Amino acid sequence: MNPFFEPDPGYTPLRFHVLGSAQTAIHSDFSADAFAQKTRMTCWGLKSTGHTVYHYGNELSVDRETPEKRVLCDEHISVTTEAQLMDAYPKCREDREIIGYLNPEFPDDDEKC
Repeated sequence: MNPFFEPDPGYTPLRFHVLGSAQTAIHSDFSADAFAQKTRMTCWGLKSTGHTVYHYGNELSVDRETPEKRVLCDEHISVTTEAQLMDAYPKCREDREIIGYLNPEFPDDDEKC
C-alpha cells in the first residue's frame, strides 16, 4: 500500500484496464518514452491505493529478473511480442534500451537536437 494513502471506511477499490504504448515496453529501462513512464507510474499509483490493475502491452513490460523495474499490476496481458516490436521498429537497438531517434542518414540533424 501507498504510505501516503489511508482509505476511508467506505472505500471501495475499483478495476482499471490500462493500455500500454505499442512502440515500447512499459519498463523503467525504457525511459525515453514519456508516455511509457506515465503509464508505469499510473499503474503504480492505482495499485498502491488498493485498486485492481490490468495492463495491456508488450511482453517486455514483464521483467521476472528485476520485478521492481516492471509495470506494477495484478495481471499483464501481452498484446504484442518482442519479435513484433523489433520488426515494427527496426532501428530499435539490439540491447533494447531505447529507440534510436536520430536519423543516421542526416547527420546535420544531430546539431539541431
